[in-house]
Amino acid sequence: MDEENLTQIWKQYSQIKQYLTGKNYYEQLEMNYNFAKGDQWENLKSGGMPMPVDNIITPVCNYKIGVISQNNMTITFTNENFRKEDLEELEDGTNFRKIADEVIEKINKNINRFFEANNLENNTWDYDEENCISGNVGMYIYEDEENIKKADMIYGNNIFFSDENNNDIQDQSFILITFRRPVEKIREEAKKHGLTAEKISQIVADNNTNEQVGNKDEVRDEQGKALCILKLYKKEKETTRIQEKTVINGNGEPETIQEEIKEKKVTVHMMKSTKNVIYVPETDLGLTLYPVALNTWINEKNSIRGRGEPQDKIVNQIEINKTMARRDIAIALTAYPKAAYNSNMIENPNALDKVGVAIEVKDRSVQNVKNAIDYLQPAQVSPDAKNFCDELSQKTKDNASASDSALGNINPEKASGRSIIAVRDAAAVPINVHVARKKKFYEDIGRILFDFMQNVDVDGQRVIISNVDEETGLSSTNVEQIPYEIMQKLKVGVKVNVSQTDPFSILAMEEMWDSLFERQAITFEEWVSGLTNNSKYNKSKLEEIIKKRKEKEKEMALIQQQITEQQSQISGMLQDKNNQEIANIASDIDTQQNQLLGGQ
Repeated sequence: MDEENLTQIWKQYSQIKQYLTGKNYYEQLEMNYNFAKGDQWENLKSGGMPMPVDNIITPVCNYKIGVISQNNMTITFTNENFRKEDLEELEDGTNFRKIADEVIEKINKNINRFFEANNLENNTWDYDEENCISGNVGMYIYEDEENIKKADMIYGNNIFFSDENNNDIQDQSFILITFRRPVEKIREEAKKHGLTAEKISQIVADNNTNEQVGNKDEVRDEQGKALCILKLYKKEKETTRIQEKTVINGNGEPETIQEEIKEKKVTVHMMKSTKNVIYVPETDLGLTLYPVALNTWINEKNSIRGRGEPQDKIVNQIEINKTMARRDIAIALTAYPKAAYNSNMIENPNALDKVGVAIEVKDRSVQNVKNAIDYLQPAQVSPDAKNFCDELSQKTKDNASASDSALGNINPEKASGRSIIAVRDAAAVPINVHVARKKKFYEDIGRILFDFMQNVDVDGQRVIISNVDEETGLSSTNVEQIPYEIMQKLKVGVKVNVSQTDPFSILAMEEMWDSLFERQAITFEEWVSGLTNNSKYNKSKLEEIIKKRKEKEKEMALIQQQITEQQSQISGMLQDKNNQEIANIASDIDTQQNQLLGGQ
């Protein structure tokens, strides 16, 4: 199709892609990926000879990914409603700040549902791996047709920024996200948005896979796949809101009226495009923030893109592999004895490399077999090549903060959990910068999620509240709707709590709880509640035991109550019987006395 029919979105994408190609961005990404995955001799013509690899990049990446992924991060919103009107007393004696406290507490109890629904607790390893290798990873948050918040991972090679030199993602004029979809799916989405049959027919397959990293092959079907571009941009719009206002009416009395206030608001809009067709027209998402969070591995000055972990180690890795290949060839050529023989004196030279076959000598005058056959002794291989290779490998690991102590190669039987953690944390100090960047990544996610709650969910924010009856131990679940008007007035801060979930941190925590329990400073129930889900103890089984105990105690208390009630009934019956008997005796005495008096 003619280049004149290119959409404006495709032209913007091509311009930024050309800029990145000129900086060898995609070539570097491909190298990072190959070396991290162990494919370090790609495109080498070795005549079919396998080449040696002493892979130092993969262990370094795996170590750092493991350390960072074992930092469990949870998002908590804090109340920032400190305005004067937030502290003014309402009719019920409270103020909006107290209402905000209750609402934010309910939201905090539900925020983890987003991470559970998108399996982000497990997928965090994938995010950290992509960030480590490519230098960037992003998360795109959106709502599906059922208004459920979803999260998609964005690879560094699939996101484009209007200003590649500005590392503030919210300050971008637009953001482009590319992805490949089957043509059939694209046409279905285009039809839903009312495109004509002529426009839909212009959505065709392409082979624009040169920006992809890793496996670029696709399963070919009748219609194929096409590159799609999601464009996010901010646009100003005029909004109208209703505000209550107190005025003095003609009778001199205060009266509350409603008035319309027109405001200008900047919101995020979205469009989707193929090479020649915009198949999803401009759509107002209602958000004030781009629903994209970006994490960077190593910052580069004056660039929104980062550097991956393998990038500065590839040169050393290549030299290590080359040195090993030279040693391999040298050993193959000189490290083993070689046969040297006089072909004029040997009848069957082909038998020299066969086991158990006699060698036939032609010349009977040969007095010594060595005159016909001899072996060259192995040459001495200099140790300098090996020493250089080992030194280069060790220095590369040390410079990457991947020493033995950092890797946790410590015998846990000879050290406590706290001492192991102290050694490990001291060695992992250089990696804390990546943990801090991941923490900021989660803060950005929290701000985006609250933006959805405040500006997109116009029917109010639904929260699920779980309550446990202290007497029966039974749990109940209720769904509450936080009004949209309250959500609009909320001002929140985002806090990310970081906790270690590696085995040694869990061990140290268990040692603390065990010590408290042994000193009888806490009860058995408190000890169980302090255990983590990753504990060596089966926490769920212990909680089940506690639950059964409570049920048994309730049954015993009920039986005791029934026994007490029965005893009270019996005592009352006996008392009534004794009182009746005493009354009867008194009546008999009275009768007898009356008879005696009457007889006189």
